[in-house]
This record gives sequence, C-alpha cells and structure tokens, in this order.
Amino acid sequence: EKYLPDLTAGKYLAAFCLTEPGAGSDAASVVTKAIKSTDGSHYVLNGNKIWISNGGIADLFTVFAKTLVHDEKSGTQKEKVSAFIVERKFGGVTSGPPEKKD
Repeated sequence: EKYLPDLTAGKYLAAFCLTEPGAGSDAASVVTKAIKSTDGSHYVLNGNKIWISNGGIADLFTVFAKTLVHDEKSGTQKEKVSAFIVERKFGGVTSGPPEKKD
C-alpha cells in the first residue's frame, strides 16, 4: 500500500540491490550487514553494491544484507540474507558515477 501505487504510477523509480564486489549475484555470499538499532526501531545497513540499474536515480531500493537471526532449534545466532526496502530520502545512500559503456 505504501510503495506500489507510486511505483506503478511512475512517481518512484526502484532499484534491485544484490550484486557486490567479490560476491557477484550470489545472495548467500553478500557481505553487506544489517544491524538492528539498540532501541529495535530500525536497521542500519553497511556495505557496497555494484552494477545497480537505476541506482543513481532510484527513489526506492530493495537491498539484500545479512542479518543475525535466532535459530530456535539450536538456540544460536545465525546469519541469514534479508531484503530491506530503503528509501533514498532515509539518508546514507550514495552513488558512484554512471559506468561508461562503450
């Protein structure tokens, strides 16, 4: 309800952010981390993505990152890949120059 109407109307542009240096498009190999804030209200994502179509102009990003998840069976913490919706206006999103394609 929050994003789809603006995306389908062309008001927002989106980008899919999976590919990373050294990991390619292998989701299990991403090194971008998402850490839950101390008050539990949000996550802080840290990492680098490459070759993101619309990355320099998108308003909305689906970003894949590793999170710590409690494993009920073993009682331990395990890393799992999660997808996050990130709005450019949240801040902290930076883009490099467009890649020159000859």
